[in-house]
Amino acid sequence: MADLNLTQDLTHDLTPAEQVAMRQALVGLAGQTGFAYDRVFDALTAGQSLVEALNLPPEIVDLLYAQAFARFNAGDISTAQSLFLALTLIAPEVRDHWLGLGICLRRSGEAKGAPEAAQAAFLRAEEIAPDDPAVQFHLTELMCQRRDWRGAEGHLKRFIALPETAARLRLIPEMRKLATLLETQLTRKGKA
Repeated sequence: MADLNLTQDLTHDLTPAEQVAMRQALVGLAGQTGFAYDRVFDALTAGQSLVEALNLPPEIVDLLYAQAFARFNAGDISTAQSLFLALTLIAPEVRDHWLGLGICLRRSGEAKGAPEAAQAAFLRAEEIAPDDPAVQFHLTELMCQRRDWRGAEGHLKRFIALPETAARLRLIPEMRKLATLLETQLTRKGKA
C-alpha cells in the first residue's frame, strides 16, 4: 500500500516541470474522455480539497462515512476498507477516516502489508488528534497483535497520560485487558 501520508496533498511532491507534464497529459486525457481532469489537477495544485476540486457536495463525505460504517458493521470489511480509503483521499483531515481504514486493515490480519498499513493509518490519525484515546487504544491493540510489546507499552503509557474524558473512561476496561496481556508478555520476556 502506498504511503498514506501522501493523500494529504496529492500534488506536493511534483516539481514544476512534472506539474506541467502532468497537466499536459491530463489535458490530452480530458480531450479523449470529456472529463476535465486538468481542471481537477489545477484545483488540487491551488490547494483545494479533492471534494472541492471534483465539485462534490460536502454531504458526500458524511454519506460515504455512513456507508463505510454500515459495511463494516455488516462484516463486509473489504468494501468498508475501500470506502474508508476513499474518505482518506477526499477528506484526509478527518481522524475517523484514518481510524476506520486502520481498523479495516488490522482486521485483514496478516495480509501482505496490512499490519504496516494499519499502523500508518493509525499514526496519521494520531497526527490529527494526538489526545484522542481511541487512537492510542487502537495503536496499543495493533502493537499487541503484532507482538511488539515495547511499542504497545509506549502507546499504553500515552493513553494513561491523556486527560480524563468520557471517551477515555469508556475505553479503560478494554485497555486494562491489553495492559494485562502486555504485563504478562513483558514479565515472560524478563524471565527469559
